[in-house]
Amino acid sequence: MLNVDLGDPNDKDCDGIPDHIDNDLDNDGKIDRTQDSDMDGLLNHIDEDDDNDGRNY
Repeated sequence: MLNVDLGDPNDKDCDGIPDHIDNDLDNDGKIDRTQDSDMDGLLNHIDEDDDNDGRNY
């Protein structure tokens, strides 16, 4: 039997790319590192509350 570690199997946007290597987690066609969803001046990848709802999850 061969054991293979596939890493994190999560794929929130169901595009076939595991989240830990997916550059577009919401599958909107825009690279996540260039997005600022809540337009607060902090890019999503460093903004703990990227939708500005007061919760950071």
